[in-house]
Amino acid sequence: MPRYVADNPDALPSSRLYEGDLSILMNLIGKMENEIKELNIALTSLARDVQQGSKCSSSVQPTLPAVV
Repeated sequence: MPRYVADNPDALPSSRLYEGDLSILMNLIGKMENEIKELNIALTSLARDVQQGSKCSSSVQPTLPAVV
């Protein structure tokens, strides 16, 4: 196993990604991609519901309880 000594961490050689390391990263990226898709679907649905709710209730004004 090679050892490196440097006074500046930027001067160290970059680490190599091996096949096992890359598969772990690819799995993580795949999970993140699925999560982002699910969040996008939920956000789109929520935005649609809010937009439809504002159209339906535009003539009805909400009343707030009096603060004592």
